[in-house]
Amino acid sequence: MEEVPEESSNGMALPPQEDSSSSQQSQVKSNKRLRPSVPVGPPQKRKKRKSSWRRPSARVGYHIHEAEDMLLIVPNLEEPAARAHRKKACHLRKLARPTTNVHQHRRTRRERTRHDVDLSLGQEKQSSPEDSTISGPGWGNHIPLEILVRIFQMIVASEGAVPFLCRAARVCRLWYDATSHSVLWQKVSLAPPWPPHSKGPFSKVEKRILSSLEWLVPNRFSLLRDLSLSHWKNHVPLMLKAVGVSCPHLTSLKLSHCQSVTTEALVSLLRTCPKLDSLNLQNSQVSAFSHLSLPFSKSLFPFSLTTKKEPSNDLLHVCFQVESTAVVSFLEAAGAQLQQLWLTYSSQMTAIVSLLSNGCCPQLQLLEVDTGIKPNNQHFQLHIEALQAGCPKLQVLRLLNLVWSPKTGGRGVALGPGFPDLEELCLATSTITYVSDEVLYRLLHKSAHLRVLDLRGCARLTPAGLGRLPCPIVEQLHLGLYGSVIWVALPKEGSSLITWKWRRTLQELDLNGQCYHEGDLKQALAAFSSTDSGHSPILRSLSLKGTQVTVATISSVISSCPALSYLNLSSCRYLPRGLKRAYRGQAEIQWCLDQLLTIF
Repeated sequence: MEEVPEESSNGMALPPQEDSSSSQQSQVKSNKRLRPSVPVGPPQKRKKRKSSWRRPSARVGYHIHEAEDMLLIVPNLEEPAARAHRKKACHLRKLARPTTNVHQHRRTRRERTRHDVDLSLGQEKQSSPEDSTISGPGWGNHIPLEILVRIFQMIVASEGAVPFLCRAARVCRLWYDATSHSVLWQKVSLAPPWPPHSKGPFSKVEKRILSSLEWLVPNRFSLLRDLSLSHWKNHVPLMLKAVGVSCPHLTSLKLSHCQSVTTEALVSLLRTCPKLDSLNLQNSQVSAFSHLSLPFSKSLFPFSLTTKKEPSNDLLHVCFQVESTAVVSFLEAAGAQLQQLWLTYSSQMTAIVSLLSNGCCPQLQLLEVDTGIKPNNQHFQLHIEALQAGCPKLQVLRLLNLVWSPKTGGRGVALGPGFPDLEELCLATSTITYVSDEVLYRLLHKSAHLRVLDLRGCARLTPAGLGRLPCPIVEQLHLGLYGSVIWVALPKEGSSLITWKWRRTLQELDLNGQCYHEGDLKQALAAFSSTDSGHSPILRSLSLKGTQVTVATISSVISSCPALSYLNLSSCRYLPRGLKRAYRGQAEIQWCLDQLLTIF
């Protein structure tokens, strides 16, 4: 018989009674905190929480449209794929996605389907097939190679070829091809990439660097024209040998503060590079041989050397002292093709000048000799007329900080051929000088094209001697005295002979430390205030440091020289405080004029 549910007193059916098992489960749940629950049956799998980030999309949501004068970044107008195919495509994208881009931010569906708003500039909704669509991270691969080479040329011109081209070649294949163009490697300056040479055989770093240079020279330097090596302590002959083999177009070589430079390496380089006509050896040590490592044997070297024997490998490290005669030997062997020569003063300077006077360098156009960092008070004699005959094409002559005196020719001796092509003469010095009016005239009596005359420190010169020079187009005149001159009486008048002679051509004038009195300076600087014959002054730089110039004179000069961009009024005793300084730029000079006018 079927059981009938019991009814309550009000006639409603009572709920069914719970099982004993369900009551036990409720009791166990209530006692969870009292004792740990023991799992009953197989373990249940936990549900994974849904991630909040969207799966990355492989499509790029924009393309580039090239207009007449701009590049428009247009969003993608493609419709989203059907839902049935999106799940499979999402799975494929998940397999192709790299693990490093998991947390990369992606566009939402609303951003990908946005349209018409960004196209309100009047452009078409879809680009034509001719439009270049550049998308993805490889946009740099679409730059034409010729344009990229042109960009690199501008960078190389301002920053140099090394190390820029070496680093740019490691970016991508296109940049590697661009940096491999030989037109970018026409001017190279290399500093020593290794530490100073240590005792014993080459280190691993040196071998690796030498192998890199061995590859770089024949593969990149085929059009090299200008090479500069600075502070190389060793391996200079090896580098010059490689350059001589692979660089037939080399025209200029600079070895600054280099050691172990040999005469044989220079001569062989000049023979293999017929276009080499410029050589700079300032502050470099040129010797007949370089640093050698040879088996020790006293019979090999019967002459005296600076030697050092190592007991471990029984090698003799021979370090020859610097031979000044090596430069003389080099000029005798290969001086005929030189046009520019830079040297540092040595004990054989008289022999070098005599060699030049005898005509070993008939094509020489530039000659510069300095004393380097350390001052040198050694004296040598210069035969002016012989040098003029040996170097008739000389255009630039610089004898910097040297103590020299001319060989006296005696009265009645005819002047030499002069320097008819000379454009720059620099005899600046900070020591005692023997350059007088007569010596200067012997140097410049045929130099009608002289434009730069630097006579700083030559205190024996007078305004009358300068006014007698047959040089009508001097543009830069430097007569400043930057040291204490107590061994000669300085002139106090006659400066007007200088300024009125070259008032139409002077662009830079330096009268630093001269003792001309205020009236003479006023008359001299009045040459730049007059506008006779319709010629306005073109003065750009004026240095009057330590002179007796007055306020009225300076105000007149500034008002009459509109091109003036540099004015030095330091230590001028007749000027008020606050104005005794150097002014750079026309704005500062105009401010100085305003201040002077308020005082005047």
